[in-house]
Amino acid sequence: MGQNNNSKINLTEESAVLLKLFNRVTITLGVCGLLSLLISMIMHFSNLTLVLMICEEIVLLFCLFIANILKHPRGAAVIMCIATNNVFLPILFVLSGGIQSGAFIWYVVGLLLPWIFLTNILCFVISTINIAGAVFAIVISLVKPEYLLYKHDLLGSYVSVISAIFFLCVILGVIITYQKKMHEVQRKEILESMEKAQNATKAKDEFFRNLTHDIRTPMNAVVGFTEIARRNVDDKNKLLDCLGKILLSGKHLVAFIDGVLDLSTLESGSENFKNETVNLRNLIEKLSTILQYKIEEKQITLHVDLSNIQNEVIITDSMRLNQLLMNILENATKYSKSEGNIYFSVVESGTREPEKRRYVFKIKDDGIGMTPEQITHIFEPLNHESRLSRKNHGTGLGMSISKKIVDLMGGQISIHSEYDKGTEITITCVFPVSNLYEVSEKESVEKLSFEGKRVLIVDDNELNSELAGEVLQMYDFDVDYAQTGSVAVEKIQVSPEYFYDLILMDITMPGINGYDATKIIRSYNRQDLKLIPIVALSANAFVDDKRKAMEAGMNGYITKPFDAEELIRVLQLLLQDDERD
Repeated sequence: MGQNNNSKINLTEESAVLLKLFNRVTITLGVCGLLSLLISMIMHFSNLTLVLMICEEIVLLFCLFIANILKHPRGAAVIMCIATNNVFLPILFVLSGGIQSGAFIWYVVGLLLPWIFLTNILCFVISTINIAGAVFAIVISLVKPEYLLYKHDLLGSYVSVISAIFFLCVILGVIITYQKKMHEVQRKEILESMEKAQNATKAKDEFFRNLTHDIRTPMNAVVGFTEIARRNVDDKNKLLDCLGKILLSGKHLVAFIDGVLDLSTLESGSENFKNETVNLRNLIEKLSTILQYKIEEKQITLHVDLSNIQNEVIITDSMRLNQLLMNILENATKYSKSEGNIYFSVVESGTREPEKRRYVFKIKDDGIGMTPEQITHIFEPLNHESRLSRKNHGTGLGMSISKKIVDLMGGQISIHSEYDKGTEITITCVFPVSNLYEVSEKESVEKLSFEGKRVLIVDDNELNSELAGEVLQMYDFDVDYAQTGSVAVEKIQVSPEYFYDLILMDITMPGINGYDATKIIRSYNRQDLKLIPIVALSANAFVDDKRKAMEAGMNGYITKPFDAEELIRVLQLLLQDDERD
């Protein structure tokens, strides 16, 4: 598809260039023809010559019409080349006195036209026909001079030849000037393309350099603290401290990878926003709780003002709004000075639509601030120079993702910042409001029990299978394992009806992958296998992977590394909705 689009673009550009060249040459030919007509009248050439040249002018106008109105410059060029060289010039050659007149030089112009406008076999064919016609006309004029209708005197021959040479020079000058201009334009375009390519290469190199750094940093902590933990297994406090830091680094790495995927998804336009009820007050309280540790660590005071909210429950994508505000608040915390302040306010106002309200979120810190140059690059992905010090850097993707989310929400984001004084970010969005009650906290999964429920875990990675199995056994599931998709299909096929209550299915496996295994299971003529919940548990995290899973017949999709509570909640919902008897 991409190649076809490029071909169309190239053809369009080529047609535009041809049209410009055709117009210039044709108009020049027309003007020179008119001047030649005046000279013919002064020199008292035959009336037939005047009629012929008028007809030529009409044909040129017709060709301009085809090229510019009907948008067929190549077709117009073909008509002009054939009509000029095989109709008008042979007749003009005879009427003007043959080779002794300027008609011979006009023939040179006519023979050049196909090489100017046409290419490939078409140019070769028309040029061959034109040359054959010209040779025939010249030979006839030499062999049978009595066929010539006009006999020039010496002065008339000189005037005719000189005027024809002059017009030839004018036409060639127009063509050469245009070609030089086009070459200069093409040269500039090539230089600009090279510069863009070099800039893109530099940007890509910088992106991957930062990407490598931001992946290696938490990985270094994971590897390092794992080694420390291994050497201090008998020191409980040291071990717990290392495990906590490993967990924190792992979560940071997962957040970074999710950020890269989020940015890719948002830029591709494949992200589908959910319309769900969201309690703004609850959401902001949760954000404050999550950031409490970092805020207390830097002795920052967070001032939250929600007094200007009349409608707390809105309809939007909860996850994306949470992600947007979290990114901004994390940055404010990260770049605030110790014992500083963060001011977070939400102001609600009306719109022309009664069911919608405008919400203005303002987050202001009195931290290190930014220069105007840094602000211009703030929304670039993995831009680590937007603030002062690398030691504070997170994933480097937060502001890029935030801008994409605001754009997709149809809102606006603006930044006002002064170096060493602080930064204020304003986000304005319009949301539908809802009167529905929203539960403030999700139900705890700590006391849930799934005793008697049997799960088949399908995964070719033994460690991943063991991890999922350990988590499920903590909630009293009976767990069975299959190392490949084909083994899973065999186990399902020989199992009694309703033997398994749920299947956790990896996607990328040798032999039969998770998609195909699911399709095979759904294809069996058994009612239980058509209804059994099948949940993808995969490291593939793109939107397209999730779409394929749904098309294959899966009921849910959880990405690795998974959150245990999220997994249990998903399984709980699926088992509650299970329609099997």
